[in-house]
Amino acid sequence: MVRSPKQRCEWLEQQLQVSLPEEILLFWEFAKSLRPLEPLNALEDSLGIYLVGAFEILSGKFETYSGEIPISLHWRYGLDPPEFFTLLARGEDRWHAGYYIDAPAGKSYCVASYCANDGLQFDFDGRSLFSAVERYLDVKELINDEDEASMTGHDLEENKKACGKVRKALLKYKPLAKKKQVGRRLLVEKTIDGVGVVAAENLVGEIDKSIKKKIPYMVWSDTDYEDVVKEAFRLQALGKSATALKLAKDLWQVGDEQRIRAAAAIMTETYEKLARHPFNKILGDHLAYLNREWLDIMDASS
Repeated sequence: MVRSPKQRCEWLEQQLQVSLPEEILLFWEFAKSLRPLEPLNALEDSLGIYLVGAFEILSGKFETYSGEIPISLHWRYGLDPPEFFTLLARGEDRWHAGYYIDAPAGKSYCVASYCANDGLQFDFDGRSLFSAVERYLDVKELINDEDEASMTGHDLEENKKACGKVRKALLKYKPLAKKKQVGRRLLVEKTIDGVGVVAAENLVGEIDKSIKKKIPYMVWSDTDYEDVVKEAFRLQALGKSATALKLAKDLWQVGDEQRIRAAAAIMTETYEKLARHPFNKILGDHLAYLNREWLDIMDASS
């Protein structure tokens, strides 16, 4: 029996134990309206973007998947935190965008992106996939200047037509998406990676003054980062999980295995305290294959 996109989405949510934003199915309809036979390529002609991750599951690519590699690792980059789920990808700089979901219930999220070649520094792209695509069209950040300059007049005209087609579809679908959006993310802690921590305000603690201003430098030090780890566990012991998670995120963005594992030790405790247990499962999957060279688990399993 062939499953519907909604059933496939529900299957994915069961595997992840994370609720995806309601708009994801609407965005899939949007993609199919642009390119009915190849919805995963719906943004290729306009923005050079491909739909990946969860969208490949909605397309039926994983209908018969029975591999040992966890589904949570599909299109997961080495620096992606457990809360980030890649949905769009483009280019040699390994630019990718997706949902940053603050808690498994999926009631707080945004669309963010970063170029993996440049390190973990998120850009906030919008409150929905539709507003993110609109932004990409507006600022043309995802169109390589050299490629555009080398286009023939015919190619430029075709690109303009493709962009116009996407804008027209946005006029239809974006208003529908707004009805499915939740409230704005309420940040309680800023992080070096730019995405921040969402949690209850009573879980915010005061970082020791002797290191507070030096954290952006300490996390990169081969010795001083250990003091950041100790401070995170101190705050965790005081019940200030939001600030402990902030320090873990600051360590994680450095990106080397030593600091990622140190950050993971903190995150394991904070996820338990914050009742974000599914993120611990994703974190465990991530660490088990930390130095993998693949993104598509179908390729890795073949």
